[in-house]
Amino acid sequence: MLDALIANQDRHHQNWGAIRDSENRLAPSFDHGASLARNEPDEKRFLRLNGPDSGFGIEKFAANARSSLYARDSDKKTLITLEAYRKFAERCPSAAHAWQERLHLLQATDFETIVERIPDDRMSRIAKDFTMRLLLINQRRILES
Repeated sequence: MLDALIANQDRHHQNWGAIRDSENRLAPSFDHGASLARNEPDEKRFLRLNGPDSGFGIEKFAANARSSLYARDSDKKTLITLEAYRKFAERCPSAAHAWQERLHLLQATDFETIVERIPDDRMSRIAKDFTMRLLLINQRRILES
């Protein structure tokens, strides 16, 4: 769900871990470098936020974010991040429900508090605005799924 929320496009079969001790569990999440449109230049972020072409807008960007996971070995295309989350939710509905309940509790101000703590020399104003919109769009999409 975190990858779907932050539009992480680099979570592939070798980019997650498990901890084996008294029980098997996922390791803490890591490698989020391809998240939140980090590789998009500000000019593109601005156009996605403000441009006249809805086919290039931020909603479309969020909807098209691809994971690096395949549903089946024979697939030619990777799953959209939201599809990857839905596949997980089908296999582990109680876990998906628990995480969606937590996500439901987050407000825009919670995201804003985090984003605004990032120094301006690390993240431009347009990148912060884009990130906020992307998080809220993806939160809505996950909660509606």
